[in-house]
Amino acid sequence: MPGGFCVSNGELINITPGADYDKRLEDAILEQKLNIGEHDLHCYVETSRMSLSPAAECDKAMAEKMYGLTLRSTDQDETILHETSADGTVRISFGINSRLYHFLVRTFQYIVFHHPVISIIDHEAEKEHEGANWMAAEVTRGSLSIVAYKDNRLQLANCIETTVTQNRAYHILNTWTMLELDVITDRLYLTGDEQEVSRLKFTVNKFIKLCE
Repeated sequence: MPGGFCVSNGELINITPGADYDKRLEDAILEQKLNIGEHDLHCYVETSRMSLSPAAECDKAMAEKMYGLTLRSTDQDETILHETSADGTVRISFGINSRLYHFLVRTFQYIVFHHPVISIIDHEAEKEHEGANWMAAEVTRGSLSIVAYKDNRLQLANCIETTVTQNRAYHILNTWTMLELDVITDRLYLTGDEQEVSRLKFTVNKFIKLCE
């Protein structure tokens, strides 16, 4: 949550960087006076500090080792969380600031943590696709999440923290090229913030013909 957070109505609560950032973030969350009772509070952590592993072959301990080998170390204390796709095949391991994590757990008794990439993977598993190769990208105010498939198999999942359309277009096109997807026959699905989807589609559609 480097730029703040959104609540269920989609309103962005922006927290500027600087001194006492953690304290100001906690105060802003408390000011929302979220009344969830005994219902689960779902917290989506949009972070690029994530790694992918096969859930069946790797337990959480191994997944954390892979996480440490994949990502650079951070100066902040970090808690590593795990989420598995609905079909049990894919695990996302992702980091959250430890102080923030413990604050949320203390404050909200029934809180469930998610990474947005898992939601995309689950959604793609439920869809019928015309071809065997495709990419799905979801844009929010602060991030771009990408999943890519070849021969109906997940090849890549990533989350990039960026607010700039051109940067997002670059990551989409670079991933497309890296995986050698076809610009004529393979398909790109864009979802998320409507205005940003429109801008992204205008940019990448010059290169990827099946963009929707």
